[in-house]
Amino acid sequence: MRATCVGGGVAVAALTVSILAGAQSAPTGVTPALSISHWQVSVSDLKRSQEFYSKLLGATIIDTSPNTWTLRIPDAPQWLSLTRAQGTDPATGLSVKPGMFELGIGIDLTPANAEQVRKALRQAFPTATIVSPGKRGDPSYDRVIYVDHPDDIRFRLVSSKDDGHLPKHDRTPAVPRTPMKGVVRMRNLNHINVTARDVNASVEFYSALIGAPVRERAANGRGATLAVAGGPFWLRFGMARDPAKVVGFRQPNPEGIIDHPGLGIDITPETAPAVRAALTEAFPGFKIYSPGKPEQSIYNRSVYIVDPDGLLYQLISSDDDGHTPGA
Repeated sequence: MRATCVGGGVAVAALTVSILAGAQSAPTGVTPALSISHWQVSVSDLKRSQEFYSKLLGATIIDTSPNTWTLRIPDAPQWLSLTRAQGTDPATGLSVKPGMFELGIGIDLTPANAEQVRKALRQAFPTATIVSPGKRGDPSYDRVIYVDHPDDIRFRLVSSKDDGHLPKHDRTPAVPRTPMKGVVRMRNLNHINVTARDVNASVEFYSALIGAPVRERAANGRGATLAVAGGPFWLRFGMARDPAKVVGFRQPNPEGIIDHPGLGIDITPETAPAVRAALTEAFPGFKIYSPGKPEQSIYNRSVYIVDPDGLLYQLISSDDDGHTPGA
C-alpha cells in the first residue's frame, strides 16, 4: 500500500497537533511518538515462532488467542506480538503475509480520543490506509490504529501504556508462561533499516506522522536517519544499493520494503565471535552471518539471523547509534 503525504498534508498535520495535544509547543507530528512500544511479526506457525523467539531472546508468553500470541522480553521495554498470517486479516482487511514486520509506536491514545486520532490521521494523510480492527464497540477497535505508509511498513499506533495483554485472550495460555534464558540478552529495539522508494517522501511522512526529526542525511542524498521517541531508536532510509559494490551483504530487498529490524543486545567486537558461535549452535540450519570479512571493523559489529518466516534481524549493540565503523 503506497501512502504519501501530499498537497496540504503537512499543513494539516501541524494543525492537528494543536488539536490533539492542546498546545502550540507540542512536538511536531499528528501523533507524536512517546515510545517504541513493541513489534509484530506475521507468522505461518505460532508455536514454531514462539519457540524461536523464546530460545533467541528468552521471550515468555503474556497472552494467547486463536490468532495472536504476545510475548514479554525479560530485559527490554518492548514486547513482541506474533500474529497468524492469514493472507487477509478479517478484522482489518489488511494483507498479512508470513514474515511481515509491523512497528508498534506508543502514542497518547485512549478509548476517549481514538476516534479523534483516526479522523486527524485521515485528514493529514488522505492517501494512506488508516484502519482499526473490527468495528466500534469491539475490544480492539480503540486499542490500535494501523497506518500503512510510503515504504510498505505498517505502523501499529497504541497507547504508550499498552503492556501487550490482549483484550480477548485464552483463559489458559496455549503454551505455559515458563521463563527461560535466551541465547542473547535483548535490551531494546534499536532500529529499522528501510530500502526506500523516495527518501525525501519517507522523511516527510514520518516527520508529519510521529514527529521524528532528521538526525543526519547522506551527502549523496540517497539516505537519511531519523530519531524516534527521543532515541535511542533510529530509523534509516536508503535507496537500493548496488550489491556489486558492497562486500559480504545479502542481496538488497526491492525498493519500498523493510530491509531489517535491529535488536539491541549485549555485544561488543570482543564478544561477537562467541555470540555467532552460540547462535550457530542453538539454531542449526538457520542463516546466521556477519557482513564483511573478519579483518574488517564492521564484521564484529553485529550478527544477522533469519527467523522461521524469512524475516532478517540484525543483532547489534543496544548502544549502537547507526554510525558504521570506519565510515
